[in-house]
Amino acid sequence: MSTATIIIVLISVAILALFFKISFKLGMHALSGFVGIFILNIFLSFFNMHIPYNLIDMLIVGIFGVPGLVVLFLYYFVI
Repeated sequence: MSTATIIIVLISVAILALFFKISFKLGMHALSGFVGIFILNIFLSFFNMHIPYNLIDMLIVGIFGVPGLVVLFLYYFVI
């Protein structure tokens, strides 16, 4: 093998590892956002309201946490 081939393979593996790292992080944020929306929907069910589950909403809650939940609540029920 030439050194150019080895360098190309190493760069490809590094890019692939970065892709999987970012994908895993976004997946974990989406999962935590799902749990946050699920818990909020339990409390909102007493008032016959709910926030729909979709990827964008789950990522907003997963990345921003409680302020993200407040923003979604305001978006769906106040505006």
